[in-house]
Amino acid sequence: MWLLTLLLACGEGSPTAPAPAAGGPPATVVRTQTIVARAWEEAITATGVVEVRDSVELRPETSGVIAELHFSDGATVKEGQLLVKLRDADARAQLAEAEARLSLAELTLGRLKALRESDNAAQAEVDQGQAERDLAAAQVARAREAVRRTRIVAPFDGVVGRRDLAVGATVDPSRVLTRIDRLEVLVVDVSVSEDDAGRVQAGQTAMVSASALFDTEIPGRVSYVSPRARSGSRTVDVRVEVENPDQRLRPGSSAAVRIEVGRQEGAIVVPAYAVIQGATGASAWVVGEGDKAEPRTVVIGDRAPAEVQIESGLAVGDRLILEGFVRLRPGGAVREAPPADAPAAEAGPR
Repeated sequence: MWLLTLLLACGEGSPTAPAPAAGGPPATVVRTQTIVARAWEEAITATGVVEVRDSVELRPETSGVIAELHFSDGATVKEGQLLVKLRDADARAQLAEAEARLSLAELTLGRLKALRESDNAAQAEVDQGQAERDLAAAQVARAREAVRRTRIVAPFDGVVGRRDLAVGATVDPSRVLTRIDRLEVLVVDVSVSEDDAGRVQAGQTAMVSASALFDTEIPGRVSYVSPRARSGSRTVDVRVEVENPDQRLRPGSSAAVRIEVGRQEGAIVVPAYAVIQGATGASAWVVGEGDKAEPRTVVIGDRAPAEVQIESGLAVGDRLILEGFVRLRPGGAVREAPPADAPAAEAGPR
């Protein structure tokens, strides 16, 4: 009886265990991808710091006392929006006085012109009246400008900084009221080598990535290429302009830039996670003849956040191992995992 039980136990193999290779250890379950040629955008990569393209410190144009504040810390403001108002009673009184003088000068000039038509006034009197009218108009314009200077408005759409002000405070042109930054359009200033600078031109497409964007990129364009190299550094300054409507990018953060400078047809492009970086360089695993694991030394060309272009080491038609290569050994038996939507007959190592 015990012998029958032992024989039955030996015959119950685990349904999830890989079938053993003849004369060796079990085959390692892997997931693969057959390499095909595809187009690849050749790019120059560089890193830089995200900066604000449009930024300004708001200062009053005249001395005065703050009467009203119309913004809060970090508020989003629109061009022309009133932010700070100074006391303007004196300025408005001077404007009213100047407008009254202008009205009187215009009436006087009109009478003199009528008298001149009837030859009851000299031309010199008309000229004097015209001069007084023009002088009164200039005084009105000056008074209106004085009133305008009591109103500090946003020069463009943007985000204001902290509000370190209070109603009743006395300010003058040396006092910074707040700062406004336009965050919808940012720039990344980078440096490229002299050898690469000849391939970079204003208007080229660039892709920007940063930690705040996680694994995504946002498009930009090259807006400026310095006409001269930096002395002693053999690099050229390049500015990339990038749209930032959702404000995921923040000024001061570091960013990586890929400037697209050409297009390569028939390139070998593989997922970045399938390439192993080691002390002696980069390598990848493929399924060789007889379903045996085969390591390949590869040379990486251009890079993207999730992909790399391979210059040598892999070829079209190779079955690249994507997962499961951690437990591989050269010449070891491998077998492919079933598709993800197939019944889970065996889980396999991942």
